[in-house]
Amino acid sequence: MKKIASRIAFLSAGMALLVFAGCGNTDNREVMEFEKYNYSAIAEVDTDSVDVEEDAVYWQCNGSGMLPVKIGKRDISALRDTLMRIAAVEFDKGDARPLLPRGYKRELVSADSVEARSQVVNDLSVVLMTPEVMVWRNYSYAYPKGAAHSNYSNVYVNYSLSDGRILTHRDVFKAGSEEQLAGTLRAALSDRDDLITDLEDIEVPETFYVTADGVTFVYGLYAIAPYSSGEIEVPLKAYSIADILTPYASGTLFGIK
Repeated sequence: MKKIASRIAFLSAGMALLVFAGCGNTDNREVMEFEKYNYSAIAEVDTDSVDVEEDAVYWQCNGSGMLPVKIGKRDISALRDTLMRIAAVEFDKGDARPLLPRGYKRELVSADSVEARSQVVNDLSVVLMTPEVMVWRNYSYAYPKGAAHSNYSNVYVNYSLSDGRILTHRDVFKAGSEEQLAGTLRAALSDRDDLITDLEDIEVPETFYVTADGVTFVYGLYAIAPYSSGEIEVPLKAYSIADILTPYASGTLFGIK
């Protein structure tokens, strides 16, 4: 298992990691600090609690990512805990290691000393940063030995730099707008010919991420289409849904007057 590679403090405005609360006001800048981690470890299935084939006992677990250490003077413990949970990572005396589900245990062996026929990968990265919001994405990939194919998912965390909270649907969309939003998504999906869910039964998914000019919703594998279609993303421009955005979303996130 590899040790945390480095702790990186980004202190240069030229590196776009100083956030300004007011346009042109450098006195309101906030210093951000991040740490990079990576690990490679072997996990063993506890065969007393999980039924697996004899040659599928070992999993190869790989992970990497970028976690926040400091964002201005805010308490970011809830953000950090959330990111570590979705990225399935924990730390032991400064070392990153996989956070394993019940029925699995970490083996203190090298990858070349056992034959791991199953694999899981987690990669946590920042995919958007503006003066108002940061968006993290965790990409998770898993291939259990003997499965017909691998599975993957993308999970997003939208973090408001304006007030230091993880954004939910309620922060972005007005209360009572669920059906209108669902109708907008159905209209955007209406020309697809690969749906396995009746169009009128499609609802607003939990997974979404903020973009520079709107919001993108993500339907996971099998949610509304077959595996072969992959995850389905539906991007919505902020101006096209301005009437159902909260004042915070329309004004602070997207600058709609």
